[in-house]
Amino acid sequence: MTAFRHNFPSEWTTPLKLHHQGARGQLIVGEAGRELPFVPQRIFIVQQVTPGQVRGGHAHRQCSQFLICLSGVCRLTMDDGHESLDVTLEQPCCGLLIPPLHWVQFTLDSTSAQLLVLASHSYDSDDYISDYCQFQSLALCDPCKPYRSYEC
Repeated sequence: MTAFRHNFPSEWTTPLKLHHQGARGQLIVGEAGRELPFVPQRIFIVQQVTPGQVRGGHAHRQCSQFLICLSGVCRLTMDDGHESLDVTLEQPCCGLLIPPLHWVQFTLDSTSAQLLVLASHSYDSDDYISDYCQFQSLALCDPCKPYRSYEC
């Protein structure tokens, strides 16, 4: 089983370090400034979601997020305003960076699946873009965001 499958730039995925594996279990490590490109200001876990129930469905103006599937399978769709990309996270040894101005929605495969989210900013309702048309107009007009072609 692979840790992730993707069709987007490799700089958005970060393998976390398997620091120790032995009779007492595994220790997987990620550090801010190394594997994690920011110091988290907010941490939350999405869990006990009915399988197939869509979560997310928004983008952030400034906040970046780093997603780690702790258990189960998480299927995400990321949209940068130009194209949509499907991502599957299956193991906690890899994280996915979601930059600002990227629309994300996801499903979990079972009620026991868990998605850990590390956010670069504290909660701010004004940072959320919940209307897809508004997101598209902001994403497509962002002069700092060059168009990329995502091919493997």
